[in-house]
Amino acid sequence: MRRISCTTLAFMLLMLALLSGQSGQFASAAGEGPIGWASYDGGTTGGTGGVEKTFVSLSDMQAYFKLRESNNPDKRITEKVIVYIDGTMSGSDKLDIKNTANVSIIGRNNAKISFMINIVRSQNIIVKNITSSDCSDDGLCVDSSTNVWVDHCTFMRAYDGLLDIKNGSNYVTVSWNHFKEHKKTALCGHSANNGSADSGKLKVTYHHNWFEGTNSRHPRVRFGQVHVYNNFFDRLTDYGVASTCDAEVLVEGNYFASVKRPVIWPQPGTDAASTLSNDPAGKVKERSNYYDSGSGQPMVNDSGFSFSPPYSYALDNAGNVPSLLRQYAGAEKSGTPPDPEEPEEPIDPEEPAEVAAGDVNGDGSINSLDCAMMKMYLIGAISSFPYPQAADVDKSGSVNSLDYLYMQKYVLGLISEFPGDDPGPQPTDGDIYASPNGSGSAGGTISNPTTLEAAIALVKPGGTIYLRGGTYSFSTQLTIARGNDGQSGKMKKIFAYGEEKPVLDFSSQPYGDVSSNYRGLQINAHYWHVKGIEVKGSADNGIFIGGSYNIIEKCEAHRNRDTGIQLGRYSSGASKSEWPSHNQIIDCVSHNNMDPDDGEDADGFACKLTTGDGNKFINCVAYNNVDDGWDLYTKSDTGAIGAVYLENCTSYKNGVTSDGSYTADSDGNGFKLGGEDIAVNHTVKNCTSYSNKKHGFTYNRNTGTITMTGNKAYQNGQRNFSFEAGTHIFSKNVSTNGGANDKIVGVDDGTNQWYKK
Repeated sequence: MRRISCTTLAFMLLMLALLSGQSGQFASAAGEGPIGWASYDGGTTGGTGGVEKTFVSLSDMQAYFKLRESNNPDKRITEKVIVYIDGTMSGSDKLDIKNTANVSIIGRNNAKISFMINIVRSQNIIVKNITSSDCSDDGLCVDSSTNVWVDHCTFMRAYDGLLDIKNGSNYVTVSWNHFKEHKKTALCGHSANNGSADSGKLKVTYHHNWFEGTNSRHPRVRFGQVHVYNNFFDRLTDYGVASTCDAEVLVEGNYFASVKRPVIWPQPGTDAASTLSNDPAGKVKERSNYYDSGSGQPMVNDSGFSFSPPYSYALDNAGNVPSLLRQYAGAEKSGTPPDPEEPEEPIDPEEPAEVAAGDVNGDGSINSLDCAMMKMYLIGAISSFPYPQAADVDKSGSVNSLDYLYMQKYVLGLISEFPGDDPGPQPTDGDIYASPNGSGSAGGTISNPTTLEAAIALVKPGGTIYLRGGTYSFSTQLTIARGNDGQSGKMKKIFAYGEEKPVLDFSSQPYGDVSSNYRGLQINAHYWHVKGIEVKGSADNGIFIGGSYNIIEKCEAHRNRDTGIQLGRYSSGASKSEWPSHNQIIDCVSHNNMDPDDGEDADGFACKLTTGDGNKFINCVAYNNVDDGWDLYTKSDTGAIGAVYLENCTSYKNGVTSDGSYTADSDGNGFKLGGEDIAVNHTVKNCTSYSNKKHGFTYNRNTGTITMTGNKAYQNGQRNFSFEAGTHIFSKNVSTNGGANDKIVGVDDGTNQWYKK
């Protein structure tokens, strides 16, 4: 065995030093320090190395931070502390982190909060691995604070902004977060009149964030020097990045998918100027971005642009950003770096005949040294590998941070093979592949896919139809007919293939008589599981379920010309015993659905008129639908429906679409729970309703016993809770800031908080 040369040993020791000490592209993904502005001016370490405290209640955490607080910097408690939020923590108040320093707030056990985190006049703060939703103010606010790092969090549905940075805050990094289901997303600089506090500050980096279906401010910048790189701007409904008030914003290496106004500044005489309140101009420079065919062109104002990031960073290829962020952005998606292992007796590698994927230094094993070399390459410390063919572990054709992350997982034992070694789901007996360009006569393999229509006719119980990504266009209804059933334990499945996004587009369906318009996907059969698809543009319902024991999971229905996802009898002649029962709608989103004729029919979700027992909605979201978020309407012609179970669902801003469309007939309730004095005993648990045009939760003349437990409602146009008759049961519900006093009839166990002006 030959011993390693001094030169090679020095090189390997250099790699280990760089792995432990050099900030690079993957720091936030892998659990090291931040990249970007938060690494500047001494860096941001939070409470690393300090005491650890775990909290399960907001009041206890508020009390702790109150003790640390002092307006006198010399009297502040600045001992390092890591504060863990364990599991779900609710509350309608906010957590003030004021006048303190050296704090990490880290979520664990799927930490979820519904209150604002307010960081004020503080230094060296980390917020990580938390899901923030349904806050009655901002989700997170950084105010007059320095060296702040917000990493691997998920933000959605707040009353105001999801993440605001303002009042001279400085040296901030926002990385690997997932923003969704909201309008005002990320503000950087709160006012054009705050130049005295903000000029020369607001140095912020936004990198590797996934902005999914949000509306505006990604970010909206005033005064600062801001770096926006390797973010995924995914189907934004208004604009992407905006620069105003003498800001300098560098936008590079991002992926824009269906963003009509990807980059804007208030150029006089343009729509952008009006959008941005005619604020003074800011400078903006863009480079190396990818704009898909559904995106517009960026507005650039780079004359005299002088900002150049003073820190080291590695830029991913923009084309790889969507797959990277879908896997690693958001809460519960952080990694842990491997500990470097110094070999007891390192040897000069002998070149093997064929080097395995991941063995970039060619020593015959895949370990921390390979990770170190990969990292050095990506941060620019070295320009090549001894075995470059081994570095592209996912066989994507390029070497990027996704390869590095796969290598880390392999070394840690979290995966046993690389994606490039695994061709993905392969057809077993009964599995079929379909694609937008498939042929009805094809074999349905991954290399020879068929059409979705043909696959539906061919798939057997227990089999899966894998839909490749892309747009499937239909001018007629796509029906899974009665009798084309799966079986209990052997469901027929339609699944998106891997991380790809299949879109069923029914926009070319004609719109005419509302009694005969085509629906999009109509499932009349039993035991089907549909997962990961997007449905849009249908002349009637996007997805209609007329069968039983079906699962609709992780689907999106939007811009349909009636309700997004609805359950009801499959034909007018169906008996009550045939009404759809025991279906589950899980993790689905339905938004911006509107019926063109009168604007009073298109809800987010509907389970009404002719539905049986046991139907459930779990973790679903409805927003900006022209009528109601949920509609469980009953009428005397058809009688009572089966009881419906709703849990962890959210409904907001219904009664008007995101582009401002509505009619005088648009109701705008968050959850409409009945009709025509018919008693049905629904259950609504841990749901949230806010900013809807009319009521948050309304019994709507359901005179039965609706069980309402742990729900929240605020800022609805009329009552947050409207229950005027019946024997309903109320426990642990919270109502604030309604348009009118709540009306409660039934059993109140004393744990509720109602709104009264």
